[in-house]
Amino acid sequence: MRDYRRLGLAAVITACIFWGGSFYFGKIALRELTAMEVVWWRFILATTVLAPVLAMVAHRRRARSAALPGRIPNPPRYRDFSLFLLNALLMVPVQFVLQFEGLARTSASSASLLVGVFAPLMALGGVLVARERLSLSGWMAIFVSSVGVGVMVGLPGEGRTLLGDLMVVGSLVCAVGMVLVTQRLLRRYDALSVTVWSMGMGVVLLLPWIYFVQGWPSASGGIWTWSALFGLGFGCTAVAFTLWNWGLHYVPASHAGVFVNLEPLIGTVLGVVLLHDALTGGLVVGGSLILAGAMIITWPRSSQQARPGVPGHGPRGGYRGRTRHQGPPPRTAEAVHEREPVPDPN
Repeated sequence: MRDYRRLGLAAVITACIFWGGSFYFGKIALRELTAMEVVWWRFILATTVLAPVLAMVAHRRRARSAALPGRIPNPPRYRDFSLFLLNALLMVPVQFVLQFEGLARTSASSASLLVGVFAPLMALGGVLVARERLSLSGWMAIFVSSVGVGVMVGLPGEGRTLLGDLMVVGSLVCAVGMVLVTQRLLRRYDALSVTVWSMGMGVVLLLPWIYFVQGWPSASGGIWTWSALFGLGFGCTAVAFTLWNWGLHYVPASHAGVFVNLEPLIGTVLGVVLLHDALTGGLVVGGSLILAGAMIITWPRSSQQARPGVPGHGPRGGYRGRTRHQGPPPRTAEAVHEREPVPDPN
């Protein structure tokens, strides 16, 4: 079992490394394609890989449902179709198009560091929408991250614009909305089904928008553009998602969440080293504050005994050691974040 935990940890870290490279690949692809085209091809490629995986998993679980735990992957039911559509709309045409439109107007390093604000935003979304309680450390994380965003946005440097940074932050707000919808779907569907169906529907929803704005998506581009698209679709989406969810079988979700903070660091390093992004004072100070806020909100708390979880649902056993007369433990935004790892916004 210890070997599997090491493999699970390696899978989680590898997934975060792939996600950290998404803005680098995005910058390369944006040299010849529009933001909407990059997003469309990314999810076309990812769906092409993940759809057969979903079919295979569904077949195996139906054949051996007694031996394989978890929900059997199913297509959306009629009553949930509107939720799937909303999730798909928020994921592909809204969140990722806005994010890559922002990336086209700012540097890869800036966009990568701004993604670090997602964890505190997610906690704040839980407070405002799900009425979860936030501890003092949680509010501190939101404050520190907000100051970091203010420093970065208020002090734009070479290759960065105010509009581009704000569009990336706006995409993270949309990502919070998407995650809140996803969490509702995860009560009745497995994580792979929700992801694949949302991606597929999102691609369909994006196509008429692209056609109305600029015509059919272009398939032109050189070898570097298509290498970047394959990196986005296969590596940063299909492979990363598969590794992340497999790793969560053996790694506590609260511990895995800490490694998500590798993404902005890796993205920044790739931007500075390979794309020659300018490393300004505002970027360093603001990015450091954002990363500090992300670490505060995602660092495991010793009072919670985390256990390995299942894809999309996090570790179980939150009620162990309490009697039914004591009631459930307090529902705090940080605890929910640790129990229920959410789709990466990148």
